[in-house]
Amino acid sequence: MTFSNPIRLFVIAALILAVPTSPLMASMITTERVVAGMVKEREQIRNFVQRGDVQKKIIALGVSPTEASARVATLSDAEVAKIAGQLDKLPVGGDGIYLGLGALVLIAVLVILLIRR
Repeated sequence: MTFSNPIRLFVIAALILAVPTSPLMASMITTERVVAGMVKEREQIRNFVQRGDVQKKIIALGVSPTEASARVATLSDAEVAKIAGQLDKLPVGGDGIYLGLGALVLIAVLVILLIRR
């Protein structure tokens, strides 16, 4: 019994020394970096709304393209982040169903904003 205690201690010490450790580094995110990201996401949504196929869908749903563009400018930061995150998931050059779904999500947000007024 006394022989197993030193072995246990040796195994525990070996495991502790074998676990790699790395220093953690944390820093503050600057306001400029956050704002730059939001500007980029807002521009991405604005470009999406200005595409011809999306504008056709917006018009078909009864919203003018100029009003849709104006609503993009009034989106909150949380709404911009949510929409931009969904736009990033859409496949490029897909069969159109995802584009339609993305347009519907964008239009739903715009309609909600119109109702709030």
